[in-house]
Amino acid sequence: VLYHNGQEVDCLKGGHPKTGNGKMEVMAMVQGLGMIREGEVCQVWSDAKYVINTIGQGLLSNTPKGWIAGWKGKGWKKKDGNPPENLKDIKELYSVLIAHAKAGSKLSFSWTKAHSGTIGNERADELAREGREED
Repeated sequence: VLYHNGQEVDCLKGGHPKTGNGKMEVMAMVQGLGMIREGEVCQVWSDAKYVINTIGQGLLSNTPKGWIAGWKGKGWKKKDGNPPENLKDIKELYSVLIAHAKAGSKLSFSWTKAHSGTIGNERADELAREGREED
């Protein structure tokens, strides 16, 4: 869900049968970042700790931080030598983050607790339910 001055200006939803939550959370972030014009200033929220840990909380600088930076530095491997789950989607997320960084986007990433009344998060949950029902 994309907001500007407290008003919803755009939203996306979708689903894929037999897909795990991790993949859908990563793809939601990829699609959401695609809604933000490169070079913009934006606060990005997610209730998916996996995604926020992957990206890293705080301001996106010239390269992503968080787990994704370590995975890339190790040839897309985790500490145990195995690739992260949903590697194709993780690499797509990395590419989107790099494009925003190169364009000078000022994106800041934060975690929010799910089902806690946060308006944008509640709206995202509503869209996620609709997306599941449509696939």
